[in-house]
Amino acid sequence: MTRLIVAITACFGRLRGAHCAASSQSDTKLRARIDRALAELPEPTRTVFLMHRVDELSYGIIAERLGITSAQVEAHVAAALLHLARALHDDEA
Repeated sequence: MTRLIVAITACFGRLRGAHCAASSQSDTKLRARIDRALAELPEPTRTVFLMHRVDELSYGIIAERLGITSAQVEAHVAAALLHLARALHDDEA
């Protein structure tokens, strides 16, 4: 599962921005899988995750903007990563 989290992080690093074109066919497929998994997340978790991973905002800034605690931001990001890792792992199985 750790490999999948690394892949997710790398994908967001290469595909910074919501509508950025993928650099290879494998990136395109991975991004599609990630997009499907993101769509399954509850809206608050998806929003927090994208603010952190795509917009590169800190937990503190996200918490301030959304009126929640940094611990809640951390919990949303952790839940999103766990869901993404499981969803991508299930796709591979």
